[in-house]
Amino acid sequence: MNIEQIKSLLARFYEGQTTPEEERLLADFFRREDVPEDLQEDKQLFLLLAQTSDQEMPQDIAEEITAFVNNLGPRKSPLL
Repeated sequence: MNIEQIKSLLARFYEGQTTPEEERLLADFFRREDVPEDLQEDKQLFLLLAQTSDQEMPQDIAEEITAFVNNLGPRKSPLL
């Protein structure tokens, strides 16, 4: 896969439009040593994701996140 294909796939990844197989292709690419300089930050993200991918999520995580968000209260200004 060439760099332009990787960048296109990466854009789709950030939009949440990649399949698990495409995400594996990206992960394999970012494990290489010869990743271009302009993709080094993305490489760090994928290396971090690889470290955490084997961790299991607690069963009640959705309820915990909802409770946390509800306890934040209303925002003082809109986020843009």
